[in-house]
Amino acid sequence: MAEYITAVSVTTTWCSHTGCRKAKPMPQIVTARIFNNFDESSFLADLGDTPWHTMDIFDSVNDKWETWKELFNNVCNIHAPVKQFRVRGDICPPWLTPEVRQIMHIRDQARHQA
Repeated sequence: MAEYITAVSVTTTWCSHTGCRKAKPMPQIVTARIFNNFDESSFLADLGDTPWHTMDIFDSVNDKWETWKELFNNVCNIHAPVKQFRVRGDICPPWLTPEVRQIMHIRDQARHQA
């Protein structure tokens, strides 16, 4: 019987009584800021009230940068909080435009005809 087996592979499909289907991709987590209730005037007022002078106690540029980033992110988190979303399906890179997808489709059709 082993002489009849030429290759063994594992695929991402599963079969049921309705036929074979490709497995669903796992949802991906995307992190983004929510600007729905963003008020620019209160944001600028809070930036003005932030104690930026605390950076002066540091001598290192890296320490000053970390302090500035923390102060700025604290204000940003109040006015535009960070939220995580589950995204189903594939997330396409920005360079994968509809034109590129069409060219890829033509390439695949030519490959199948060959």
